[in-house]
Amino acid sequence: MWKLFALLLTLTIAAGCSSGGQVQADTSAADYAIASGDKIKLTVEGEKDFSGEFVVDGSGSVSAPSVGSVAVAGLSLHDAARAYGDKLRDAQILRDPKVTAEAVGVRPIFVLGEVNRPGQYAYASGMTVRSVVDLAQGYTYYAKQSGAEITRAGRTVEVDADTEIKILPGDTVRIPKRIF
Repeated sequence: MWKLFALLLTLTIAAGCSSGGQVQADTSAADYAIASGDKIKLTVEGEKDFSGEFVVDGSGSVSAPSVGSVAVAGLSLHDAARAYGDKLRDAQILRDPKVTAEAVGVRPIFVLGEVNRPGQYAYASGMTVRSVVDLAQGYTYYAKQSGAEITRAGRTVEVDADTEIKILPGDTVRIPKRIF
């Protein structure tokens, strides 16, 4: 439960949609891009009817009350809040909406290859290659412990296992076999 609270706390970004609004950003949340299957919560300050939790559909949009489809795929939480606020303002529903966006259900990560318990795991903010290997109960005897492959958005890169590269929702981490 505390991990979920920490995730929600670090992924929450407040976005004021007017020029005088304030924007609060967390560096770990800045790397996060919304994708199909994510669940986000859009809250409009003082406007319960326009707030709610939305699942990003296959086209990368959420269907919001009164304004219809809002494209959010590929956007940060800050930008998604701004896009929703812009839709509310452009439709002349609200003059100066203050919108907050937070991730409430993000894609899992996958840890594959030479780990003791390969599989799907819940994403938590601040994950690195080492932490996901620990989550998968460590390396097997045959693991190449010095490196890993990370697949993100269809692109695979090889990394040193000791780097502090952040693992993001939807990433696949594969630990290769070592060559004897």
